[in-house]
Amino acid sequence: MDLLVDRSYQVTCTVRQTSTLRWLETQLAGKSPPIQLVATDLNDPTVSLPSLRGVDIAIHLAGLTKAFGADDYYRTHAEATRHLLDACAAKNGSMVRFLYWSSLVACGPSPGGRQASEDTQANPPTNYGRSKLKGEMVVREYATRLTVPLSVHLRFTALAERIFNILAGKKGSCRLSAIQGRN
Repeated sequence: MDLLVDRSYQVTCTVRQTSTLRWLETQLAGKSPPIQLVATDLNDPTVSLPSLRGVDIAIHLAGLTKAFGADDYYRTHAEATRHLLDACAAKNGSMVRFLYWSSLVACGPSPGGRQASEDTQANPPTNYGRSKLKGEMVVREYATRLTVPLSVHLRFTALAERIFNILAGKKGSCRLSAIQGRN
């Protein structure tokens, strides 16, 4: 988030009411423009996010890395993604992009040690990976229903700079909504 603010984006973070915000508050204190924090529950199918109004780009970072059972993963990675996309469709007619941050685990190991591509059949080895893949499938489902370009990105550090390159053309005129979850 600090890089987005340093590049003059107006950023709104949607966080769980139970989220620990210490990192955000410490890392981003005194930044300009300031980051707006909005507490909400993406697991609520009736979620209304007035903070999405006027957002150009939504970056969906919410996730769960530890759970009591598979249902918790699916509720967080797939159903909450569906609820967020429903809210985006209802609140925002001007959004230019929706980025869903997934995980390499959603693809699973490469068959025969070959490099994976978009055509590689996904075979996630864990409930976490399968739920992240389900979240990707929800995003793809909405790609046929929404007019906004939807992108799925796998979580690994080298990709972060590419994300900012995608956004570079909008510097200073873009309003971002980062939907973030932390354990």
